[in-house]
Amino acid sequence: MPSIMKHRFRRAYQSVALTLAVVFASAVAGPPANAHPHVFIDNVSYVQFENGKITGLRFQWTFDDIFSFLLFEDFDKDKSKSFNKHETAALRANAFEALKELQYFTHIRIGGKPLPVSSVTDFEAKAENGRVSYFFTVPFDEPIDPRSIELSFGVYDATFFVSVVHNANDPVRFIGDGGQACHYMLGDDKENPIYFGLVIPKKVDVMCATS
Repeated sequence: MPSIMKHRFRRAYQSVALTLAVVFASAVAGPPANAHPHVFIDNVSYVQFENGKITGLRFQWTFDDIFSFLLFEDFDKDKSKSFNKHETAALRANAFEALKELQYFTHIRIGGKPLPVSSVTDFEAKAENGRVSYFFTVPFDEPIDPRSIELSFGVYDATFFVSVVHNANDPVRFIGDGGQACHYMLGDDKENPIYFGLVIPKKVDVMCATS
């Protein structure tokens, strides 16, 4: 990539921390006429079961080519096109934890009530075919029985600076013991529009047979 293009991309996508600064400024100022996402994420959601109950959600975010390129530039110090333990720790500290202010783009409702997301576990950064993926888990304080309580969740940036799209082929996967009688529905979350009401995000409803 020519140096002048690299410089321009770096200014636009330098890090998630810089992205957030632009996001907050945009949110205060209101929606510009030509607003559009600048970072793109393909998301896969894993619903974690244990003994028939849901213990948490795990996510896989795969970034677009440009943002992946800049993550490699900033954190792949040995130029291996992968991230070792030390590189992963630096990436998490400098290009992931800033998302705590936005609940890691994760919006969960249990029994219709929002579940605050203040921390995540088991963070990993992996690379394949030149694209970077984040993996992380949102654990529940207490396992929930999806046969007796509703679980829904969405993954989106309410400012629409980052576009999160559910994977087209296999967006939601059930893992662990107890999800065999469960299914999900992916649809529009019309009750919770984002970006000044201009965008309708997607939500996932998890449902399980009672017998």
